[in-house]
Amino acid sequence: MFIRKKKNQGGSISVQIIDKSSGEYVWLQTIGSTKDKIELDFFVRLARQEILKLKKQAVIDFDSN
Repeated sequence: MFIRKKKNQGGSISVQIIDKSSGEYVWLQTIGSTKDKIELDFFVRLARQEILKLKKQAVIDFDSN
């Protein structure tokens, strides 16, 4: 799974989650669409969190004491 930033006709950018595990691209989810750079970064962070949920893998924090 990966995050795709796709330009739309109106000039905004959509943040999408795409899967290519079966050899072809499969759209899974659109997180959001914006023209604002700060909001785009926020959508990318949300997409990363959503990928972790979709993969259903545990995250181990090796930096905690």
